[in-house]
Amino acid sequence: MIKGAAVLSTAVDNAITALVLAAGGDAAVVNDIIKIDNEQMKVTVVTDATHWTVVRAQNGTTAAAHLVNSLVRIGVQTSPTTPLLLRMVTPAQDPAAQLVRFATSYGEPGAQNVRMG
Repeated sequence: MIKGAAVLSTAVDNAITALVLAAGGDAAVVNDIIKIDNEQMKVTVVTDATHWTVVRAQNGTTAAAHLVNSLVRIGVQTSPTTPLLLRMVTPAQDPAAQLVRFATSYGEPGAQNVRMG
């Protein structure tokens, strides 16, 4: 689920950790995962609405250069290769059928039950 978007107002190389955003974009908060092009970053400092500090190359992505006016997606999920956490519900807990309860390791609420058999 993406919670917002902003736009870079300055280009960045693959090492810069201070981002400058254009005015009028959505806000990020500390620990948000953002995505620019194919790179995910973790926001570590929000100085104001247009100045954020990030840790680059999160969740298996690679740090890369990004151009002026690149779209910044705020609040993205981790990599689609993030493994699922599985928990079996025993027949004693659900006599009708055995269930598998799962949620992504990203910690998204709303785990789901899947009937097996």
